Amino acid sequence: LQMVLLHGQAFTSKTWEELGTLSLLASNGYQALALDLPGFGNSPDSEPAKAFSGSSGPSMSGHYALPFLQKHSAQLHGFVPIAPVGTRGITPQQYRDIQTPTLIIYGELDTNLGAQSHKNLIQLPHHTVVKLAGARHACYMDKPREFHRALLDFLSKLE
Repeated sequence: LQMVLLHGQAFTSKTWEELGTLSLLASNGYQALALDLPGFGNSPDSEPAKAFSGSSGPSMSGHYALPFLQKHSAQLHGFVPIAPVGTRGITPQQYRDIQTPTLIIYGELDTNLGAQSHKNLIQLPHHTVVKLAGARHACYMDKPREFHRALLDFLSKLE
């Protein structure tokens, strides 16, 4: 499987390297690409990206991932949203139409965006939920071992 890793507003693609996610995936036989979203890390700014500058937290990549999921879900073997923004903009029927297996991850202490995105994303018909105990919004930073375990478990079921 090939994976694309997106980052949140407070991070860059280097986050996945520093967290050990890229090397963990590679050592388990997965090809992974971590990229910098427009205006972050080594990526130049762009006008469409500026429209999202008011979004909050590490969940910003939802503005990119969710529209892609809606349009190209048939091309995806799996989807792993981590408390993304933009989940309210999808109707219940649009959620039901997406058949992509999904691992919904959020932190137990993220009672704002994590809880809201969880409430919306569970409308996806083929989902699994992992709530990381004691973790905040950037739950993968607070609980990297648990996050990695859940990710690898999900990926193994897609093969």
